[in-house]
Amino acid sequence: MNATHKKEKAYNAITFFLENTTMCNKKKLFKLLWLLDSEHFQQIGRSVTSYEYAAWPMGPVPVELHTAIEGQAPELTESFDINRQTDKRNRTTITLVSKREFDGKYFSRNELELLKSLAYRFDMMTGDEMEAFTHREGTPWYKVWVTEGKQQAAIPFEYALDHLPEDERETILVIAEESRAFLTNYK
Repeated sequence: MNATHKKEKAYNAITFFLENTTMCNKKKLFKLLWLLDSEHFQQIGRSVTSYEYAAWPMGPVPVELHTAIEGQAPELTESFDINRQTDKRNRTTITLVSKREFDGKYFSRNELELLKSLAYRFDMMTGDEMEAFTHREGTPWYKVWVTEGKQQAAIPFEYALDHLPEDERETILVIAEESRAFLTNYK
């Protein structure tokens, strides 16, 4: 998958969540993207957006997207307005506003169904509730942050498979490795 396709796919996933969930600030968006990618990895051994995630205090963070937002990267601001609001307690909330409409052509049928399912399941959750959800014991974030004590470290997608039976886990890992090898050779 080339860089333009990856970017379009990721930006359309962001647009989908912005259009189809309430109270979708940066924190909630990051958790929705993590769930999209980790649940898709559980199904077929690869993420949807190609983002890599790190275990930060508020949960899984797609570092590349975080950096683009904080630096107001032109590539990002072509597609999204970045709004910052500070409340009375001096806490800043960041929200993205899409300058584009969602385009489903970048997604497989399975990926579209997963986008819809996540938007439905987490529609009314706040960013703080999403944070609590991703911080539960046994989650990949928990394993990296708490169990391994590796704050700010990468969260391996393989950790999303820990709850699967060993034979299913191994099958997904083989598929993931084949996918990585194909994409490496494709580049």
